[in-house]
Amino acid sequence: MILHLDTSKIQEGMIIKNYKELCDLLNLKVTTGKSRQIQLNEIDRYMDLLKDGNKYIVLEIYDNPIPSNVNSKYTKFIQNILLYYLSKQDNTAIYINKNELIRILGLVNNKYIEYKKDNTKLLRIPNMDEYNIAEFYKRCDAKILSILESSLKSLKKRVLIDYSDAYKIYYLDAHGQYQYRIADLEEHQYILEVKKRVLNSLNLQSEYLVYINPKLKEEYYRRINLIVEEEMCWEGVFQCYQIIYNQHHVVEALENERFLLNGEVKKAIDTQARRNYNKYDLPDNYLELQQILSEVLIELKTDIV
Repeated sequence: MILHLDTSKIQEGMIIKNYKELCDLLNLKVTTGKSRQIQLNEIDRYMDLLKDGNKYIVLEIYDNPIPSNVNSKYTKFIQNILLYYLSKQDNTAIYINKNELIRILGLVNNKYIEYKKDNTKLLRIPNMDEYNIAEFYKRCDAKILSILESSLKSLKKRVLIDYSDAYKIYYLDAHGQYQYRIADLEEHQYILEVKKRVLNSLNLQSEYLVYINPKLKEEYYRRINLIVEEEMCWEGVFQCYQIIYNQHHVVEALENERFLLNGEVKKAIDTQARRNYNKYDLPDNYLELQQILSEVLIELKTDIV
């Protein structure tokens, strides 16, 4: 365990090219396997890192180390909400924009997304200025993306979903109405090539740096859409998640969560009964009868849905 971590050589927004450089900056020994994962988990208590291939992007350096289980509480909530959402869909795959996903999960409210689209309409707060609004979105976008990616990766490790980036291509139909379709492999490769061109033109090493800067993000996608309109006659391109899942496995996982929750509730009820029995002058059969009642009235049975 790391008793103290010297983060003086690291700054927020820094891009660290690989794990070895991360260790060099923190004066840590390079490790492998389970030891490396334990080390990275401990580092996460001191800073918020986003993994981008082999690179690490420093989102935030904490004033004080956080408890080791803080991030898990977000993951648990998000996983259950997403599983419930998927269980209500009729498909085996969904294509969903990042903003729509974070809204469905309850990570933000509708104003958070709407104001990003049009900041002239919704926010009317006395003495508020553009600097504070931009700083707020810079912090929040980074943190929300980190939480969301962590939760999706956890579901993927449990083999409940698989996910990847996909692209929606918008176009006008014969009636002049906006429609979209999902980019095929060749179009996907073309979009990646355009994005790389634009990143290079902005002198950026990572697309993530776009996400934490609202003005830069706007310029980034403006240039991309100008290129695809000129070269492909598309009305626009939007990145989304492709989430593939098995309906039966999703429902089964949700049912398991119900039984786990029920088990914790029953345990608490039974513990309370034992405390009462030991503390108060109660009938000899009190504890036995209370536990029978918890089995009959609290404990879920396999035939209950």
